Amino acid sequence: GSVEGSVDIATSAITGGYTLEVYTSNDILLASKNFSIEEFVPDRIRVNAKLDKSALKPGESAVLSINAMNFFGPPAANRNYEAEIQVRQKSFNAEKFGGFDFSLANQSSFFDKKLIEGKTNSEGNATEQFDVPSTYTNMGVLQANFYTTVFDETGRPVSRLASADVFTQDVFYGIKYDWFFYYPLNQAVRFELVSLDKDGNVVNS
Repeated sequence: GSVEGSVDIATSAITGGYTLEVYTSNDILLASKNFSIEEFVPDRIRVNAKLDKSALKPGESAVLSINAMNFFGPPAANRNYEAEIQVRQKSFNAEKFGGFDFSLANQSSFFDKKLIEGKTNSEGNATEQFDVPSTYTNMGVLQANFYTTVFDETGRPVSRLASADVFTQDVFYGIKYDWFFYYPLNQAVRFELVSLDKDGNVVNS
């Protein structure tokens, strides 16, 4: 009691949702099935982007290494690429010192961006250097995101992300209080202070 059929989809068919309907010979709807026509183009190249450091300080440099390879083929040589570096604020927290506030007072929001363009060499490789400006000093923790995009021979982009933290201070200061808003007269108000390094360890003296 079964039958099998097929429907040819034209290469010019519009992508989107479709409904397949099955009728009897006298136009009675028996069943319907929804399906989609989608265009899927697999990546032609494989892209790797790595940083030589995961943590930086003002005045230090990081090297971004880019490698692009054709799938099942030779290196993706002479391919255009873009490396966009975005630097933004990131909160500092220490697991052992919950409840402490390490944010900087009167600090305005910070965002910096730099775009680099180039071509991969004959081996499909490229390197870019990012120098952390000394002007970033005493700005808490920043996060530098490296968005690397390599374009295949058709101009289709393949992107990767690599990130590094920028510690602009050697010591991070936290303050904690008991969150009471009203205190009786002649009673001491207790504030706890702590100084930590970038790994959350106490800095003595």
